[in-house]
Amino acid sequence: MIPSGLPSMGRPGAITHDVFEHACRDGGSTCKIKVTRAAGLRRRPHVAYFHGFGQGYDYPGDATAERLAALGFWVSRFGLRGRNGSTDAGGRNDAGGREVLDVWDGVEALLEEYGDEISRDLSYPVGNSGGGGIVQACGAKLPDRFGNFGASLFGIASYARWHTTNNASAIAAGLETMLGGSPTTAPTAYAARDHTAALMRNIALGPPHARLRLFHDHDDPTVAVSHSDAVRARAEELGLFGSSVLYHRSVPADAVRWHHGYPEDQPDLIQAEPFWTPDVYQARAWRFPSSSSALVDGFRITHDSEIWIADAGEDDPHLVDSCKHAVRVDQRGSEFAITPPPGSTVSVRIFRGGVSGVNKNVFARTVITVG
Repeated sequence: MIPSGLPSMGRPGAITHDVFEHACRDGGSTCKIKVTRAAGLRRRPHVAYFHGFGQGYDYPGDATAERLAALGFWVSRFGLRGRNGSTDAGGRNDAGGREVLDVWDGVEALLEEYGDEISRDLSYPVGNSGGGGIVQACGAKLPDRFGNFGASLFGIASYARWHTTNNASAIAAGLETMLGGSPTTAPTAYAARDHTAALMRNIALGPPHARLRLFHDHDDPTVAVSHSDAVRARAEELGLFGSSVLYHRSVPADAVRWHHGYPEDQPDLIQAEPFWTPDVYQARAWRFPSSSSALVDGFRITHDSEIWIADAGEDDPHLVDSCKHAVRVDQRGSEFAITPPPGSTVSVRIFRGGVSGVNKNVFARTVITVG
């Protein structure tokens, strides 16, 4: 049955699953995506589902993907680097850092491979646990990749917080191996994976229907509810809570609980779907406003500009990654003015101050001013 708020569609045909492998940007890397779609439908809204920290593309399970496909969605379940037999130049996942770039590369590869099966306008991210953190990271670093800010189910909003709340467990030890230390000894690595400030700024700059949904249970033993509480607090400071940021927080007295897991082992999570599935149809690509500013916490790609950055000690900026326009770069001390050629309306200034000893190609903390 189509949840209330979803538009009608043609009758879907047989639902099939395929595994698709795509190349990633750092040399020699590949990742795998499990694709689920119904035959006979074209230009269907795309739901990109991200698994938790320790899983792969089989999470959530086929039953969840088939249920969404039967509603007319084109479903991709990402197997991020280090999972499902993927190859990776780094050899392992990296706790939501470069994995965000795998999302960009994967969506681009899906659009090229599957053509008009997928809507290019209606694309929506959903994730559980670490995958919920990926949803928030996409909103911070790639707000123009998806048409809305998505649904984060008990998402890891800050890996420093996750380390702190699990400091006596193997989770903390694993994070220290991946990120080169603890939040105290490797603070920049953890700062690059705390997306709340940039995410909220981008939501504030988004179109009126821009929306992020948070789902969390008060007693979550794996990812403490303080993760989503902190996102809520920032949303309240910016006047976004209740309109652009919606928080579904369950407590012991509730009949439906958002317990940590997937719909296959926590059936109550199926009841989250009628909340977020209508949001997919509200999606429109995020665009730079005509005049404003945006905090971008980390590596950034846009459709209408190129990003240039200088490492500490370099006299001139260098191109980090190119998009469709060449740009003029004017250096003014630590500030760079970036202007696309005639015909494009985007002018970007990048400030590099305040962060040292960081791999600027991936993790620079930058402020972008437009207009």
